[in-house]
Amino acid sequence: LESGDDLPRQLPDWTILTYGMVSHFLEKLKGAGFKSLVLDEAHYIKNLSAKRTQAVLQLATSTEAIASRLAVTGTPITNRPPELFPLLVFLGKKQRNEESAFLERYTIRAQTGEQRIFVGYQHLDELHASIKPFTLRRLKRDVLTQLPPKVYRPIYTAITNAAEYHKAEVDFLEWLRLTVGDEAVERIEFSVRAQILVQLNYLRQLAARGKIQPVADFLRPCGETGHKVLVFSNFLEVLEKLQAQKGGPLYTGATPREERNEIVKRFQSSPNECFFFGSIGAAGTGITLTAADRVVFVDLPWTPAAKSQAEDRIHRIGQTKPVEIVPFLAQGTVDERIMQLISDKEKIIGQVIDGFDADRA
Repeated sequence: LESGDDLPRQLPDWTILTYGMVSHFLEKLKGAGFKSLVLDEAHYIKNLSAKRTQAVLQLATSTEAIASRLAVTGTPITNRPPELFPLLVFLGKKQRNEESAFLERYTIRAQTGEQRIFVGYQHLDELHASIKPFTLRRLKRDVLTQLPPKVYRPIYTAITNAAEYHKAEVDFLEWLRLTVGDEAVERIEFSVRAQILVQLNYLRQLAARGKIQPVADFLRPCGETGHKVLVFSNFLEVLEKLQAQKGGPLYTGATPREERNEIVKRFQSSPNECFFFGSIGAAGTGITLTAADRVVFVDLPWTPAAKSQAEDRIHRIGQTKPVEIVPFLAQGTVDERIMQLISDKEKIIGQVIDGFDADRA
């Protein structure tokens, strides 16, 4: 069905809808007599307060006849363990009113003045054991044994706008102290301080601006290096400036949909297009760019799942060369905090989903 269509009076045995359409047609879907409900990319219902999640859960629990429920996703947790809870509700393993008890059991919170703040996780081995009986998990390395290896080579670099960046960071930390107090700042764990810092998009953007020239210097013609390169950033101005220097297609949220397939096809087939510049939001999912064998992150995405998805544009079926992942990290900036935060989250997610905290690639 297209988003503008209406549902037929008599629904067929199989009805395929987008998540957005579930809430639109919820009442009719409730009365359709479905026996099974399958969610693809099931991590899209990670937030209980989101309309799509509420609609899916209402449909799933609208009648006892929908006894068969299947959630399919490669990333059941995209960022943090509490995102697992809505999936457990969908599968009938938890009730919605048990969310507070779930958070109390698996997260750690501390009182700071009048605020109760998150400081970490606990009992994650227990959480893994609780979901293992009804999950079927297959890692890429288990099912795609023919794929070449993925190698990480972070590059630490100075930024060209260091004075501007550090003034902005000092100003932010001073604002934080004025807002929550010196004592509260000192009591907040590193991971939480990192989360607070990375919320300030301006710091990330300043750091990314300061890496434009170091990244441009790194990007050498593929005729010299033998590598076609996929370059990611969260910031359009950074991608545009790099593209202006190095040449190559630019793929962002503003790229017309009718042009996207042609851009990908041309990069995949042309030996003369060495660089592909993509925004993480637009180019980080849904396309195949196996002509490249190197990914450069000018700046990192917010979550481990977004980072992994972006890397997998080239590390997927059809890739014949070893894949190199090159994050550029600005020394002494928010970059280092984000990298550490992502690494910590990957270990936590691995512990919950796979029962270990090693690399899940």
